[in-house]
Amino acid sequence: MLPAILGSEGIFGVFTEVTLKIHPLAPYQAYRGFELPNISVGLNLLRDLAQSTTKPLSLQLYDPLDTYLSGLIGRHTSKVAPSLPPGLSGLVQRLGNGLRSKVRAPQQKLQHRLQSYLLAYPTWTNRLVRLSSESCLLVVGYEGTQSDVEEAISNAIGKAQSRGGEDLGSSRSMSFLEMKHQAAFRQPLVYKIGGCVDVLEIASSFENVTRLYEEMMQELSDLCVVMANFGHTNNHGCSISFSFALREKDPTILEERYNRVCRKAMKVLSKNGGVLAHHRGIGIAKRDWISSEIGAGVDMIRAMKRVLDPKNIMNPGTLIP
Repeated sequence: MLPAILGSEGIFGVFTEVTLKIHPLAPYQAYRGFELPNISVGLNLLRDLAQSTTKPLSLQLYDPLDTYLSGLIGRHTSKVAPSLPPGLSGLVQRLGNGLRSKVRAPQQKLQHRLQSYLLAYPTWTNRLVRLSSESCLLVVGYEGTQSDVEEAISNAIGKAQSRGGEDLGSSRSMSFLEMKHQAAFRQPLVYKIGGCVDVLEIASSFENVTRLYEEMMQELSDLCVVMANFGHTNNHGCSISFSFALREKDPTILEERYNRVCRKAMKVLSKNGGVLAHHRGIGIAKRDWISSEIGAGVDMIRAMKRVLDPKNIMNPGTLIP
């Protein structure tokens, strides 16, 4: 009964009191970052580390666009920007220096225009990112005694390097952990240029995760700029957080495109054996798809709702289609 109420998203009632259990802080903690050749290799390593005897404290994998935006890796592995001849390289540099001196004042305006263009043409933006670099960032952390943590880190380094990965050390992984939440503060810029941004959080078994990710990227790439990160691992699978952004001048068309993104995503999810939510809930956006996942379980939820909340005053309109 308690798990059903805990996962009910407030439709059965609210908790007015909780008791917390405090665990001792581990004596030692360490993180490591790895640059991996592509998402397939990254997911293979993610699964291997998740199923290891020593369980990670934190384990996150970021796809090429999410990795590129971190600014930590990937910018030196471009496949579409070969070295220029010395004379042409010097000319480009001089032109760039002159251009920077002229546009320094309206730099923010130019950034807004560039963002507007990238969001207005998601197909080309997504293709450009995937052509320019396939590198992915994986960050793993362990806690415990110093000897156990160092052994686990050494094991992770060996597994990454055997797959062609590069050890980024601890400093860059810590830098990423410190800055990973800064993306939320960039969202107002997207709204300012007439766009929208959202996160679609789902889950999958390891057997389905690669196919699910690839088909999701393929189906959504013409509608929005999309990226993903993988985490909350266990022996069987992980969560996938798809972040997407799009822009339209007409708010009505923007809303319709947003809804199309959600509908397409739900169809891909249903087709490839994914789960509607991992820890961020169903809400309204996914509500009408829950029957396809739990079937007759919806009738059980309705019956509990009638008993526990006969007046339907607790978070109405969510979870139950």
